[in-house]
Amino acid sequence: MPPFFRLSLLFVILCFGLHSQASFELGVGTTSVTSGRLVPSLAVANYGASWGVSGFATGVQTATYYQSAYGLNILSIWSSGDFFGGPVQSGFGLGLYYAVSAYQDSLSSTEETAADFTLGPAFRVQWLFLDPLYFNLEATFGLRSPTAILQLSAQDVVSFALGWRLW
Repeated sequence: MPPFFRLSLLFVILCFGLHSQASFELGVGTTSVTSGRLVPSLAVANYGASWGVSGFATGVQTATYYQSAYGLNILSIWSSGDFFGGPVQSGFGLGLYYAVSAYQDSLSSTEETAADFTLGPAFRVQWLFLDPLYFNLEATFGLRSPTAILQLSAQDVVSFALGWRLW
């Protein structure tokens, strides 16, 4: 089974398994995984009173390469007060990131592929500026190896979304 389907299945199980006081959110935005290029991403989340599960998917394809990236965060959520009349929620937890990319030179018949996976602490800030509309910013700081941790080096993945709280 491809990794995308495994991540999607895990997200669906978590979303439907956690149902007490749950709200479901759907948004669009951008992520940092495309190195500054503004490629749209889809963000979904299921949040309760003190917990949350969120994820994003983004990708790009041209004649010579493609890249697909997916993120999943499990977060503890709390209220941080109000900002210009709208409630602000914050969160901290665990995030994971998976990406696959491939490149094929026009002169070559072989495709060079690469996959990337990281796991680490995740943070979240959400502002419901016009309830049910929200701005959401999530970041995962991937800790890839003991050497990278000692060097204070992390692979960060940031996701920004503008969305709608459906229920």
